[in-house]
This record gives sequence, C-alpha cells and structure tokens, in this order.
Amino acid sequence: MQLHAADAADAVQEAFLVLFQKAEAVLAHDPVNVPGFLFGTLRNKAVRVLAARSREAVVGPIDDDELSLDEDGLAALLRRETAERLASLLERACNPLEQEVVIMGLDDRDGPEIALALGITPNHARVLRHRALRKLREALSHEEPS
Repeated sequence: MQLHAADAADAVQEAFLVLFQKAEAVLAHDPVNVPGFLFGTLRNKAVRVLAARSREAVVGPIDDDELSLDEDGLAALLRRETAERLASLLERACNPLEQEVVIMGLDDRDGPEIALALGITPNHARVLRHRALRKLREALSHEEPS
C-alpha cells in the first residue's frame, strides 16, 4: 500500500507542526538530531494513515457503478417525515451504526463531525451514509403511496 500525495503532504505538514511544538525538547537532546526526529515523526504519521486506510478497506469502497442517489434530495425527503415514521423506516432498513450516521446527517452534522462522534474514519462515515441512504431509498420505493 502506498501513501497518496495529499496524505504525504499532510503528514509532512503535521511533522513540522510537531517539531515546532516540541522544539525545546528536540533541541535539548545531545546531539541535536532534527532530521532524525522529523523522519521518525513522518514515519509514524504515514503508518497511521496506512493503518486507517487498511481498516477502511474492510468496509469496502462505494460501488461507483451504482446509480447516483441524489443524497441531498433524499435527505430533504427524510427531514419531512414524522419522527415516528422516520424511526420505523430507519429501524427496518438500516443497521444501528447506519441509523446514527443518517440521524446525525439530518441534524446538519458533516462527515468529519459524525466520524469523530462515532469513533470512525470520515471515509467510513461516508460509506455508511451512502449505504444507508441507498437502503432507505429502496425501502421507500417499496412502500405503498399514501
């Protein structure tokens, strides 16, 4: 597995921030080894990014061959549902984690906020939201019109 260019750039930037924050301790070492400190910090950051990506791979990528869900339109439709009907629909169609992601999204929380609150990665939150909305759309399409 390889680091993406954006991830590498973020890791370099974060490594220099850590160096800035710990400059006094780094410079107190004898001999001073700034390149070694930066290398170790960068290596650790890269390992964390790659580990997170491997955990996301277990979830699996979103199938780009599927039709687009027009997620904003579906979210707007879900916001108009009564709380009871929405709860029933979510319970029937989605697993508990997907339910949380959808509810937080309907409360206007963005992907990184949802991920942080649930202790998952932003990509995992995005995948869960996509799958949940697909399931909800399917469930709504099978209901009798009222």
